[in-house]
Amino acid sequence: MDASLQETFNLAVRNGITLFDTADSYGTGRFNGRSEMLLGKFIPEYKGTYKVRENIVVATKFAAYPWRFTFGQFLKACKSSLSRLQVERIGIGQLHGSTANYAPLQELSLWDGLVALYEKGLVRAIGVSNYGPRQLLKIHD
Repeated sequence: MDASLQETFNLAVRNGITLFDTADSYGTGRFNGRSEMLLGKFIPEYKGTYKVRENIVVATKFAAYPWRFTFGQFLKACKSSLSRLQVERIGIGQLHGSTANYAPLQELSLWDGLVALYEKGLVRAIGVSNYGPRQLLKIHD
């Protein structure tokens, strides 16, 4: 269905949609990261004006897998997403859910990893997904 998906992407962009939200965990098994791969393929193949392609922002989320505890693991996840998306920098890098209820120490490490990706210039902006008000206040503090 890649051709149909490309047409859907093209239609969305032609109608002014420039923000695309995905995640490294969208797709399972051999399709792991498939959503990012498709966006990485669709963006350069878009036949519209260059300015439109330049303004497309991809927001991707990094899953809070149990093995993502160190900055190195977080950096590896980001580099894999960069490769699949075929970009040098991700528009918005996000944590894909809080681990505060079951792995609070991992939560702090993930926040630090996200900030480090921003400081290294691998993402233009950072954010969180599926966080409640209490977790947002903790991050803000």
